[in-house]
Amino acid sequence: MKKLLSLLVALLLIVGAMAGCAKTPAETDASPAPDGDTGEPAPAAPQEDTTVIWYQIGTQPANLDEAVEKMNEYTSEKIGVKVDLRFYDWGAWETATANMLNTGEEYDITFMHTRFFVGNAQQGKFLDIKDLLDSTPDLQSFIPDALWKAVTIKGGVYGVPTYKDSAMTQYVFFDKAMVDKYDIDMDAIHSLTDLDPILRQIKEGEEAETGSTVYPLPLTKDGIRSFMMYYDNYVKYDDTTGTVTNTYERPEVIENLKLLHQWWEDGIINPDASPLGDAPKYRICFVAQAFAGADVQLAADRGYDLVMTPISETMYSTESIQGSINCISANSKNAEAALKYLELVNTDNTLRDMLAYGVPDVDFEANGDGTITRLTDTWTAPAYSQGTFFAMSPVAPNTPDQWTMVQAQNDNAVSHVLLGFTLDDTNISTPLVNVNSVIEKYLPEMVTGAYQGTTDEFMQKVNDELYEAGLQEVLDETQTQVNDFLGK
Repeated sequence: MKKLLSLLVALLLIVGAMAGCAKTPAETDASPAPDGDTGEPAPAAPQEDTTVIWYQIGTQPANLDEAVEKMNEYTSEKIGVKVDLRFYDWGAWETATANMLNTGEEYDITFMHTRFFVGNAQQGKFLDIKDLLDSTPDLQSFIPDALWKAVTIKGGVYGVPTYKDSAMTQYVFFDKAMVDKYDIDMDAIHSLTDLDPILRQIKEGEEAETGSTVYPLPLTKDGIRSFMMYYDNYVKYDDTTGTVTNTYERPEVIENLKLLHQWWEDGIINPDASPLGDAPKYRICFVAQAFAGADVQLAADRGYDLVMTPISETMYSTESIQGSINCISANSKNAEAALKYLELVNTDNTLRDMLAYGVPDVDFEANGDGTITRLTDTWTAPAYSQGTFFAMSPVAPNTPDQWTMVQAQNDNAVSHVLLGFTLDDTNISTPLVNVNSVIEKYLPEMVTGAYQGTTDEFMQKVNDELYEAGLQEVLDETQTQVNDFLGK
């Protein structure tokens, strides 16, 4: 009994002590919680923006930091993603990019083109974004299927193609003053052959008037290749049989090469064309891949009025589309954010203009009609390597519908029968390198006509070296793969 009473007393003392420590309701409401604790759950910490590293081609703009800061203010609010934009200069791009990819340097997005894209995609350097595209439906639907085909390799999608003048069209450009002076009917020009009497008329007339030698069609080592655009992997664009044939033995190609050589011999083309690197600012006539409305901007840049007319089909090919792609690293930790950023680049006018032109109201200003005026030449980033042209404002004096015209031109393009075909060079890597070396060696002379002797003699020498380098092996392997691609 004594032990039980002692235990009850002890319990009563403990209960009393606890009661003495308890606060009344009034005291609880009036007294601050220790260390500022309100008793409510603490708010979640704000989520930090993801920053993606994007490597681009070209000279780094002098005001890169200022422009990127403006872009990041905008994209942070829009999608919670910022960019760390980095550049490899033109001359250093190939070597620097190869080093970056081969050493495993950390990055999220990189600009790619043609053979660099294919080889690195096949080696697993880039992320297959096929499934990830479902998270960016606006990007997926905006870019046409033809372009997605060109970046698809063995069922995987390895980059975001740049939707711009992606379908090739070759144009002839003339100084408008010469068109008026010699009453040239631009609508009657459909091929290089149609140019022959016009160029001869201009040469004769200008030389008689000035007493000096005049070259109506001055060329550089890049020459004229408009008639070669129809052949991809040695297959003509409309050949549904997919027959692989040496392009440099095709009769229609040889005829165009003969025409260029005749022009070179007759002084229509300048004698120093094949080694020449830079074209003169003024040219009576030139041929180039371009797009609707290009004559306006070129005229503003050159200081004289131009007129233009197409001399080819408008055509999608794998190579033309692969000229500009942005790929996500296979090792990127921010792949979803990177793709989200590329979606905004391709669908948002504000960001697109900043990437193309620099800092608003510093490097460029909006004109209120859908065009912009460039205020400085500080922002030097090449717009073609970033994203679509069709979310970008045209530069005055181009008309507000410039890119609408180009998009319509794309919509009416024909597709090469091998669109989406990518040659796997695993079995022919050595002969392919050797063949390409021969082509690079002779191409400046071929496309300028600047060589001695006849075209037949010159091309016999070229083709002999091509076959010695392993061209037949390349043609045979290409034919096997083309057959598989076409399901033959």
